[in-house]
Amino acid sequence: MLNHNSTTDNMFFEMGNIADYTLEELKGFTYRQGVNFWQEGLQIATLDEYLDVFVGTETRPQIEIKADSYDMLYTVVESVEAKGLTEQAIVISFDFGQLEVIHELNPDIELWYLIDEITEEEIAVAAAKGWTVSLV
Repeated sequence: MLNHNSTTDNMFFEMGNIADYTLEELKGFTYRQGVNFWQEGLQIATLDEYLDVFVGTETRPQIEIKADSYDMLYTVVESVEAKGLTEQAIVISFDFGQLEVIHELNPDIELWYLIDEITEEEIAVAAAKGWTVSLV
């Protein structure tokens, strides 16, 4: 499921951890705020649903990895590849190790390493991998 946080508290009337709900339950949640939240039938998106929006366009999907687990990285790469978006997608993360795993799985996916403070050391580490550094 795609959501900025691991909980539903900020966007939906239903409260709790996303991991504690089934796909069917999450699809039934009602938005209480956000872009177009008043649209009838608006549902939380899966990764595949999100990527479908970009298929056949020149717009580049950006996928921020926020989970602590590395298990889902394989799913992200498989989904990007299955949708034919390998050279279009951008995967971003604050976790350097996650980006390394993504790179090992598919070196053609563009990676952005997010950091809180740009230092010469961080730039050197990212540059050595050929990655973009972005200050957020």
